[in-house]
This record gives sequence, structure tokens and C-alpha cells, in this order.
Amino acid sequence: MVTEGNLSESETAYFLGSLVEAAFDTTQVAISSIIMAPASFPKAQAVVHAQLDAIVGQDALPGFVDWTSLTRVQAFILEALRWRPVNPFGHTFDIVQVRPVELPRTSVWYASTL
Repeated sequence: MVTEGNLSESETAYFLGSLVEAAFDTTQVAISSIIMAPASFPKAQAVVHAQLDAIVGQDALPGFVDWTSLTRVQAFILEALRWRPVNPFGHTFDIVQVRPVELPRTSVWYASTL
């Protein structure tokens, strides 16, 4: 029974279920982007794979203790999430030139790339 707030028990259950669903959806999008990146960039995948083999080995899975040594893996994951952001809140600008890069007027900038 809910004792605080203005939500009934069924409203609270619906609200919490919505939170779980939102978390599942964003996690699924992030994992899909990270899986899509190696398929799209096989050369970068080879570099990351070589680092994994060198640090962890071919017969073991990476653990949390390996994370600080896996700099290319970290960069690859961050680049995949930048490349396909989970929540793409972009904004168009009328700026045509941003030193030293020229951008088309139809460019959309994301907060992760500013």
C-alpha cells in the first residue's frame, strides 16, 4: 500500500513499470549501437580486438580490473555512443562556418559533439 504521495497503488506500479521500460529501451539502443560500430568499422574493430588479446588474452573474459588498461575499448564504446546517441537531442543552426570547418545549413549539432 502506498502511504505517501498522491498516486494509487496501480498508478505507482504503472509509473515504476514505465521507468523500467525506459531504462530497457535506452540500454537496448546503446548496445545496438556498440554492436553496429564494429560491423561498420572493421579496421577499428581489429585494433580494439588486438588490445583485448594483448591485455586480457584469448582464453579469458575482461573484468573490471582490466577496464583502466583497455583504453581503446573505452574510446571505441564512447565513439559508438557519440556516433549514435541514445537520446539524440539535436538543434539546427544557421551557422555556415565554424572555424576551421564549414558546415551545411542543414547540419544538426548534438550536445555530445559541441
